[in-house]
Amino acid sequence: MNVLFYASSSNEYDSQNIERLRSPQMAEEWIELASLHPEHNFFIVTQLPSPFLVDTKPDYIGIEQSLCPNLCQKILAQTSPEEFAEQVLAFKPDICIAATFWITPFDWLPVSDAMIAEKLEEEGIKTFCHPAESTFICFDKVRTHLFLEQNGFFVPKAVYINHLEYWCERPHKEIKSNVYKNYSLSKISKMNFPVIIKDTVGLSSYSMEVAVSYKQALAYLNSGRSSTDRIVEEFMQGIQFGTEIYGFPGNYTVMPPFMFSVNKYGITSPKQCIKLGPVTSPSFRLDELNQMLLALAEKMQLRGIAQVDLVFTKEGWRIIEINPRLSGMSETYAISLGTSLPKLLYKIASAEFLKKTFTLETKNLLPTLNLKLPILTKEQFTKISKIPFVKCARQIFNRIAKQEREKGYCEIIFSSEVPSASFKDLEDKLDYLYKEFPDSTEADFLETAKSMIALVKEK
Repeated sequence: MNVLFYASSSNEYDSQNIERLRSPQMAEEWIELASLHPEHNFFIVTQLPSPFLVDTKPDYIGIEQSLCPNLCQKILAQTSPEEFAEQVLAFKPDICIAATFWITPFDWLPVSDAMIAEKLEEEGIKTFCHPAESTFICFDKVRTHLFLEQNGFFVPKAVYINHLEYWCERPHKEIKSNVYKNYSLSKISKMNFPVIIKDTVGLSSYSMEVAVSYKQALAYLNSGRSSTDRIVEEFMQGIQFGTEIYGFPGNYTVMPPFMFSVNKYGITSPKQCIKLGPVTSPSFRLDELNQMLLALAEKMQLRGIAQVDLVFTKEGWRIIEINPRLSGMSETYAISLGTSLPKLLYKIASAEFLKKTFTLETKNLLPTLNLKLPILTKEQFTKISKIPFVKCARQIFNRIAKQEREKGYCEIIFSSEVPSASFKDLEDKLDYLYKEFPDSTEADFLETAKSMIALVKEK
């Protein structure tokens, strides 16, 4: 059988100024998968950077055919979804599996890959990808809010701000009072503060603003920083979590969640977030979470891996965001499961196209911690990658970024060796990292991680 993994990109990749490091290299994990299944021919067709399919350092690093005769990679230039699908067809695939990644500023690649899947299915090719309609809903935070509300999931009170209508008086000098703005601000003034103001189509928490008063919200909306459509939501107080849903209609697994750290504004930061888990304490009402997300998966007809951001409040679980694609959480869960991301994705997809029941053992996951560090030197990166308990290290470095926070980060994922180990084992490993890398392991991060471990142990 010809099994093809694909991922598209809408952006031009700057290979000269963006440096990516990963240990182990993705090539090692894909070769391992292909070697386990000599009965299949595996193809990887993608556009850069495609961090879950290929290696770049900074240019694309290919796999020598002699190393794995049944694995072939193909890098495509920028093209439309229709042209991408046409080039995929040249490989005569029996099944095409999306391995969607994310980009900035718009988290819309799930939509692109779903469009490719539709074109392939028109040609009679089986695909494993989330539905286009569902990915489009998740791309837009307003559509996500409406979908959740219409399908019976709790959503916070919210006001949508259309940027053009909010400033519609600018090209019309005869307008002395903007009724749309007056009405929208009237609704916002009646909300419970703090509120969170989000770009409706931005990636993750980029461009988010927390306003603790109506005056602060008004100042932000009237400033140059608010230059696109926004959604203003009442802030949901609680503990931040994330999880992933695996499977296909009628056969889903909801993974036990990971606890997320938050910044001083109470929101997760993609470049600083610490992820700890899996959290399995009954005090977190995991049965309730499982049932809620199983219902969500069925309503959206998800097919593959989808990541969900959550908050655990006094009233129960609340959904913040749905990301129908791969993420750093996917690699973290793979390590907690004692496997690799390629093998995990293949296991989920093959269960459907081989018509098998998909199951994952979620009771014996390895305690795992995902930690972001400042940029490391290549020598430091090599050293930290060789630590036995560090299962994955990934670094991105933007050479031309002017602001320090835009230059990138190093993400490391480490775990205990056995499921029965306590979270105290992760705490000991944190102390070891701080001792070995005192200049790279920030003390504040260390204390945050330890406080999260203490909270999980307490529960």
